[in-house]
Amino acid sequence: MTLLLAAVIVAITLGVTFWASKRNTSASDFYVAGARSAPPRTALPSPATT
Repeated sequence: MTLLLAAVIVAITLGVTFWASKRNTSASDFYVAGARSAPPRTALPSPATT
């Protein structure tokens, strides 16, 4: 059961990574998400960096 859950998490992570790699076409897409992200979504990770 634990191995299955780990495999599902890895598969989801790889799927999201593949999907995101197809959407990014330039360095600005990579660094600032192409300026498409809403401010609340970009502010969520900020406490993790302090």
